Amino acid sequence: MPSSPKDIWAETVSKYGLSPDQMFDLYNAPFLKEIAEARLPVRFTVNPGDHPEALSLKKELDFLKSAGYDFDENTLIATPAPGR
Repeated sequence: MPSSPKDIWAETVSKYGLSPDQMFDLYNAPFLKEIAEARLPVRFTVNPGDHPEALSLKKELDFLKSAGYDFDENTLIATPAPGR
């Protein structure tokens, strides 16, 4: 049975001795940058603001906002702001 993304994340952190911030910078940030450069929408499964324990989700949303995205709390979709 394949490991869950959460298990893979934990295994990688443990194996390489990386901090959560280092993992975000190495794993999430390049992927999010690619998404933002392509101006693709991003659908969240939960509102990061409603789940303070999900720090990586909040960091992902903050990254997208800094790249000019708007977040709709009703649809949970982040989209590039018009004209950016």
